[in-house]
Amino acid sequence: MSIAVIDATITTVGPLSISMPTPEGMRERPYNGFPVMGRGVNSEGEVQQTGYLPASTVRGALRRGAVVPQMRAAAQKGKPFSLPQVYDRMIGQNAESEKQSDGIDLIAIKKAREDDPIIDLFGSGIGYKSRIRVGHFLPDFNILPSRFQLVKKDLHATEGTVDLLSNEDQEAYLARSIANSKRADETQVVSGLKRKIQTAKKKGEDFAELEKALDVAEKELAKYEDAMGDMKVSSKNLPSYYALPAGLELTSRIVIEHYRQRDIELLREAMNSISKFPFLGAQSARGCGEIKGKLEIKVDDVLIEIIEFGDFSPIKIVQITPNEVA
Repeated sequence: MSIAVIDATITTVGPLSISMPTPEGMRERPYNGFPVMGRGVNSEGEVQQTGYLPASTVRGALRRGAVVPQMRAAAQKGKPFSLPQVYDRMIGQNAESEKQSDGIDLIAIKKAREDDPIIDLFGSGIGYKSRIRVGHFLPDFNILPSRFQLVKKDLHATEGTVDLLSNEDQEAYLARSIANSKRADETQVVSGLKRKIQTAKKKGEDFAELEKALDVAEKELAKYEDAMGDMKVSSKNLPSYYALPAGLELTSRIVIEHYRQRDIELLREAMNSISKFPFLGAQSARGCGEIKGKLEIKVDDVLIEIIEFGDFSPIKIVQITPNEVA
């Protein structure tokens, strides 16, 4: 059995923002959901934390990078993928395999693997085990994500814009601006009261008066929100996100079991897709997510190829040793 071990390096060209959802009923994640893990301990035995790029983000990008070119080619031939085919190849969800109750047909699985390199490598559904293992991408040293504040300007920030509106719209804009400012102030009051109630609960203190004040504040907030009409997005309450810095190297290892020569061909195709549009994570419209990097591919401990990617260009391949594995 041949094994391919790939030493992967991803360098953040821009800040890297990741936002993991908070499961329903769970406490909101710190850092707006940016993934953080414990790594190492300090001299006092306290666990240290670092931000990281999840394996699932990279694995998903690789799989999409391999599938989308095939979908595009099929569509151009007038034979687009069906929805079940897309779920099977891109998501790894195979409804038919999940319905099986009378055992697994090993012969059918073997044929399906032979016919479809994507399913063979990434797996799908029940019975099609993945042969590719992707690790989390970590910085050389522990580093936590930094907070970035978004800037959202209202119409008046562009001189003369409001004057170009009709009198009716100018009045509507002025009323909305006043409501917007009051809503922003009331939002801070509501947030502060909620924090005080939570603190009082933890300390076992009475919080009845705080709840009454919160009820009044929430009604005031609702009044100002209604006054804003259909324009509910406030330019006063600005959202924020967390990101690891630009210029940071993140390293990991990708392992392919039962390596076949066509695996590296599929990997090249996937990396080529990523290289031509090198973004990972969130907030790409706001300066985040651009990456570049390289893969050093060893098969049975022999370096056979180096792939460099990024810069919105096709991958660059340096072949070290001929790839002769079947």
